[in-house]
Amino acid sequence: MKIFTYLFEKFVSLQKWEMGSITGLALLLSFFYTNISSSIIAKIIEAAQKKDENNMYLGFRWFIYASIALCIVYYNYKIIQNSLLSYLTHWIKTELFSFLLKINNENMSNTSFVNFITPISRIAHSASVLLNDILTNLIPTIGFLFVIFGYFFWKKWELGIIFLLSNMVIMGYLVFISSAMFEFKRKQEDMVVENERYLIDNFNNLEKIIYRGEINYEIDEFQERSDECLNLTIKMMNFITNHVFVMNSMVYIIIFACMYYIIILHTKKQMDTFTLITFITILIMYRDNISDTIQSIPANIESYGRIDLISREFNVMIEENTDIHAVMSKITEYKTHELPFDAIEFRNVSFIYSKTTTPILQNYNRHIDLNNKIIGITGMSGNGKSTFVKLIMRLHDCTDGAILIDGVDVKTIDPFYIRRHITYVNQSSKLFDRKITENILYGCKDISKCNANLKEILTYPKIRELYRNVDLDSDAGPLGEKISGGQRQIANIISGLVNPTEILVLDEPTNALDPDLKRELLLILQNFRKHKKCIIIITHDRDVNALFDETIEF
Repeated sequence: MKIFTYLFEKFVSLQKWEMGSITGLALLLSFFYTNISSSIIAKIIEAAQKKDENNMYLGFRWFIYASIALCIVYYNYKIIQNSLLSYLTHWIKTELFSFLLKINNENMSNTSFVNFITPISRIAHSASVLLNDILTNLIPTIGFLFVIFGYFFWKKWELGIIFLLSNMVIMGYLVFISSAMFEFKRKQEDMVVENERYLIDNFNNLEKIIYRGEINYEIDEFQERSDECLNLTIKMMNFITNHVFVMNSMVYIIIFACMYYIIILHTKKQMDTFTLITFITILIMYRDNISDTIQSIPANIESYGRIDLISREFNVMIEENTDIHAVMSKITEYKTHELPFDAIEFRNVSFIYSKTTTPILQNYNRHIDLNNKIIGITGMSGNGKSTFVKLIMRLHDCTDGAILIDGVDVKTIDPFYIRRHITYVNQSSKLFDRKITENILYGCKDISKCNANLKEILTYPKIRELYRNVDLDSDAGPLGEKISGGQRQIANIISGLVNPTEILVLDEPTNALDPDLKRELLLILQNFRKHKKCIIIITHDRDVNALFDETIEF
């Protein structure tokens, strides 16, 4: 729950005045609701019994004044509550988005980040529901209980003590059974998420299911999973309902005991009628208020379960000892560098991915001259070709040794500075759901140069043919699905070529391209070396080898 604890602490810190105000208003509402309202009602009833019309109308006027004051307080309470709830949902999404980007800035995770879309939305919604219940039920109820205890203790101290201890028993019971409730919810939430992922997996492979004639199998399989989830959900809800019933029963026992005690006091002439009516009115208010709070427990368990799920999802990515506060507030003071990017050196570099035991690099040494070269990085899959580049880009920091750019350790260089001078185009052909030209120019720091380079590339016949039926000012669609895989791949490569950075790194640029398009791409790379100090190409494709001035074998 580290991420949720962080979010809760920061939100309360940011909204401390609003949270303090709403707590104060909740206590004020409780005071109005119990002492003032019950006393006025008791006065009216007592006056009616005595047929004292003047006091009846006086009580009625006071009831109107108290109700107006109550409405004003409640209105301000709701204004602050609405502000907090509206802010929370958007703030959590922004904060989690920032967290994911920042924690991966210098330690890139292999996690599929698309899997976080649903959990982030769910935690924002669940946190909003939970805060709403805290503001609507928990804070007013706690304030209400303290006000009742204070009034009871003032009138009859022994009754106040009995009332307080009885409610502490209910709270103790809730604490005792809460771990079992949460464990039930955790199992149920895991099963719900697994079923959702099963659905997504099937929808992503819908054509294969139909082609292979597995429709009935998949329907039966999902039905079986749904039935299992349904049975567990019913079992969980029955378990929670049973304990909610027990706590509600405890509330009624408290009410019966208190009413019996005050009736005895009244019959013994130790309590006047006014106080008797006030006590009974307060007990009825207590029943309604505390019962509503107890009935909200299933919704709270639901919210907690979702929050627990996203916390565990995040824990998969972050290390156990990660200081979330440090990640979010990190401002590293890097020295200002003006580097020519002439050379990169690896000195006794070792690297191992977290949660693995096999080193990708071990005591690796290499000096690379970057001046006016196309450098090829070749070798078997899994030998560290892409990792080599990611270490230079500071997407990871080496475990041991040092990596230097122009004699300066990369750990002392702002990673944003490195990435302004080295453009890396990975194997992914995904695009933003934006205009195709926006995708191509994404990250460009000199738009005029990028547009000039793009204009030059679009003069090549195979590139023109590739996009002849595509409006480059149209949206690419989610992940670029509105255009073909080859068009997406070339768009990403073009985005690297047009960006006027000193170094360009291409990871498997010719993979799956048809022969004619591949030949033209190789020609473009050869011609575009005039715009770059160095082009580094990671490849298995031997057709690319002719471009290389130097080869690094892994």
